[in-house]
Order: sequence, then C-alpha cells, then structure tokens
Amino acid sequence: MIIEKDLSGDSLRKMCLSVSEVIAGSAVVITGNDGALRYAMKLRSDDSSGFVRNFNAALSGRGGGRDGFAQGTSSASQEDAVRYLSSGLGFEVCISE
Repeated sequence: MIIEKDLSGDSLRKMCLSVSEVIAGSAVVITGNDGALRYAMKLRSDDSSGFVRNFNAALSGRGGGRDGFAQGTSSASQEDAVRYLSSGLGFEVCISE
C-alpha cells in the first residue's frame, strides 16, 4: 500500500496499476486527507469484489470496479486505512511525503 499526497484520479489509477505490475501482486494507493481519501486497488484475488466491499464497509467508503481493479473514496483517516490494510491482509505501507 502506498500513501501519496494529492494525486489526480488518472495519476492515482496509473500509479496503482504500475505498482501492481512491478511487484506482480496486489496494490493499494491512497491519496488525499483524513476524511477525504481516494483510493485505487489492483487486486490479484479471486474475491476482489468481496475485498472492496469489506474495505468500503470498514472505512466508510464508496466505489467499486471490475476485473480486479477498483477506485473510490473514503471518509476514514489515513491512520484507519493503514491499520485496516496492514492488519493481517499482507499489505506493507509506504508513505510518500
């Protein structure tokens, strides 16, 4: 998981897809401020829609996608997003300032 400041929607999507390709695995990129987060996810899982649904439920999020890619928003804090994604889900955190 990468937290990046102030990415546009297109840049957010491109970064997420690039990271996923480089690491050959699932990637989550989060941008924005507490209470106004935006996310992009590329998931290499058979249940990517379930993962996105659970993420949105846990972090007051809205969004979705298809074919293992999703984008959306969340009213959670960055801290809550990091806690959720790093607790037993296997995501490592990289924060870019």
